[in-house]
Amino acid sequence: MSSLKEKIITESKRLGIDKIGFTTAEPFDYLEDSLKEQKANGYTSGLEHPIIEERLYPEKTFENPKSIIAIALAYPTKSRQPIPRDEKRGQFARASWGVDYHHILKDRLEKLISFIQSQAQVEAKMNDWRFAPQVDTGELVDVAVAQRAGLGFIGKNGLLITKEYGSFVYL
Repeated sequence: MSSLKEKIITESKRLGIDKIGFTTAEPFDYLEDSLKEQKANGYTSGLEHPIIEERLYPEKTFENPKSIIAIALAYPTKSRQPIPRDEKRGQFARASWGVDYHHILKDRLEKLISFIQSQAQVEAKMNDWRFAPQVDTGELVDVAVAQRAGLGFIGKNGLLITKEYGSFVYL
């Protein structure tokens, strides 16, 4: 009989999630100085969650948090159609090709959450669990969560770098 974690991993693959990892909801307090310095120097984009303490301490936004699941989807690295060479064209970052990744990740996360809820109820382990799918604008620092969950490591560029896809992933 498979554990809930094994079932989640299998379902994530079926949903087209390229990498999945699990971690504790321990604080990310080691990031505090860095986040405060970034904010003080105006190095933030304005899209980050504004309350630093909520970015560091999962218990500030969840009641008794135990686990965090991190996912990564590799983004397109090759154009599906030939690129015309007879006109002037600009170049766009691969991360911006196609449908907005926020929509893609939200859809996959919602499907994964539905699966987890159905499985947990079957296994009678679910007790008022709260799920909060987050992309890069959520409370937690996505690259720190992904690194702790074992998806890769944070490079000098500040991006998560995975063994399989390099830094070409959405978290």
